[in-house]
Amino acid sequence: MRFLVALVAAPLALSSCRSDPTVVTLRAGQTRTIAVPMITRVEVRDPRIADVRTPDRNSAIIVGVKAGETTIAITSRRGTRSYSVVVEGVAPRASARPPLRGSGATIELDVGSSRIVALPRPVTRIAVANPRVADLVATTDTQFTVVGVDPGRTEIRVVLADGAPVTYRVNVR
Repeated sequence: MRFLVALVAAPLALSSCRSDPTVVTLRAGQTRTIAVPMITRVEVRDPRIADVRTPDRNSAIIVGVKAGETTIAITSRRGTRSYSVVVEGVAPRASARPPLRGSGATIELDVGSSRIVALPRPVTRIAVANPRVADLVATTDTQFTVVGVDPGRTEIRVVLADGAPVTYRVNVR
């Protein structure tokens, strides 16, 4: 009989998580990794504010895209957990690395970390050779954020509005 009560009570406990979201505060271009066992679904209310990458079924990387607030729901076998995400503007220059500029640069990242890349002109196309190693989040038409997903090496190829190609090497450790 006690077993049956535990099964009936479990859904009630999970539904309470949905109404009381955890607050995650980031700066634009910053990431936060959250451990969630057995992720089955991720929903982002406004991906223009924050986005989520799932490098595996047990972790989610929240990426701050631009200033604002949004909600993220991560569903696992244990239920759904809501996160209220507050993204503040770009980190002050004194405490942040400047955006990477120029072609041929190598971007060094740790898994779950990110780097802002600024370009001189708008981008018309962008691709990452191996999205299992690094992922991209466009923040403006001249800027994107690279997120380290898994250890390895890959390349990012960009075509600017004037047709000029730009290539970056990415090493994730």
